[in-house]
Amino acid sequence: MAAPAPGGVGHTGGVRWYVIGLALVAGCGRFGFATRIDDGGHDGLADDAGDASPAADAGICHAGAWGTPAAIAGTVTGSEKADPSISTDELELFFDSNRAGGQARAIWRATRPTRADAFSVVGLVPAVDSAMDDTDSDITPDGLTLYFRSNRSGKNTIYVATRVTTSDAFVFQGLLPFSDPASTARSGPSVTGDELTMFYTRNDIDVATATRPDRASTFTFVRQLTEVNVPASDGDPSTTPDGLELFFSSYRNGPAAIFTASRATAADPFSAPVEMPELLGPGSAAGTPDISSDGRTLYYFVDVGGQLDLYTSSRSCP
Repeated sequence: MAAPAPGGVGHTGGVRWYVIGLALVAGCGRFGFATRIDDGGHDGLADDAGDASPAADAGICHAGAWGTPAAIAGTVTGSEKADPSISTDELELFFDSNRAGGQARAIWRATRPTRADAFSVVGLVPAVDSAMDDTDSDITPDGLTLYFRSNRSGKNTIYVATRVTTSDAFVFQGLLPFSDPASTARSGPSVTGDELTMFYTRNDIDVATATRPDRASTFTFVRQLTEVNVPASDGDPSTTPDGLELFFSSYRNGPAAIFTASRATAADPFSAPVEMPELLGPGSAAGTPDISSDGRTLYYFVDVGGQLDLYTSSRSCP
């Protein structure tokens, strides 16, 4: 990632950092699926035409005004928090924080019994913890696989942990195989429902996509989303399950901000991105969006006076 102006939020050279005011926290961007969809058709390629299943995607919200941002009270501390990833039922929330004194940024987990209840922080996800920064978690729709970014190898790379059931602890599986130059930095993983397509941040500056034929195979880089990227830092992609609406972070206009773009079908390129200032609430910057599986609620961070906390905003769907 190109270094932002002083007083920025971002990470560069494999080192993650947050300070007041400007720039991007390059990292997550994730999404859940209410149902598993047979296609991985969210990469914008021509062979996706007709892949999306109307029945599987029924009920996904794509319109409506976004409501007043609200802090996720159960996660608020004096520490930095970003990169939320919400489970399909919205009862389990993963995020990264440096809340443990002297510890690098690590992935934490919070739960709640129903959507009407507040989250309570359960604690660290020990299977993915290291002495280095571990961030950008992405929980899969079935809740059994956790993709995340770590710089434990000296550069940003995506790793994997799995569990047998959602009641079990995660077990670290190692580096996510990727067909791409070894020097490529990857972060902010976000997979489709079948886990065959991944959106991610490539080389800390652009939103990109990769695909694989099955879950046992290696992801292969397909393309950078040139229709939404600019010569700055764009990342943290998150899309609705049908792949028709994209949310991502950028600091192209100054402080970190969330942008959105859409398309008519999964075979089309995305539209020109539009900034979403309504998500700022009381803050000066916002980023690392994660859209819920029904498309109704966005989870993200807001910078309020230099303090990064997790917020949500829901839209009034038709």
